[in-house]
Amino acid sequence: MFNLPQTRRYDFTIRCKKCGENIPAPVGTIPDYWIAARCPLCGETRSYLPSEIFQGNLSYKLGRKPVRSVIRLMGEMKRAIAREQAAWAEKMQEQTRMKSTLVIAAAIIAAVRLAKDTDISRPSPRLTAVVSESVNLARMILDRVGR
Repeated sequence: MFNLPQTRRYDFTIRCKKCGENIPAPVGTIPDYWIAARCPLCGETRSYLPSEIFQGNLSYKLGRKPVRSVIRLMGEMKRAIAREQAAWAEKMQEQTRMKSTLVIAAAIIAAVRLAKDTDISRPSPRLTAVVSESVNLARMILDRVGR
């Protein structure tokens, strides 16, 4: 009939000393000594005697999810994803630059080594070997320069 929030009955409940809301006690039975409990609503950690533990209803605020913190979390997740995407794009751009530099360096080395050959229009074992050696030499040079 009334639209009241649902409360849950809990065997071991304590009343937070800061916010005054009923929260679950972190025990399975009534202890013989004091306990320390952190309130999930206000974040305060306090000590409670066994006489302060009772059977009761939990605060209705425990059932609600704070909307602002969910929105804030989504914003943080979006920013983290954007940072990862920017770092990935920067890494890919750097790799593209390195590949372009490698191609240019290997082409120059191969051109110098093949300058005396008259016919390099058709593939030959010598041409393949010179290009392969040029690429390896260009990689070695770029690795040393990059350090």
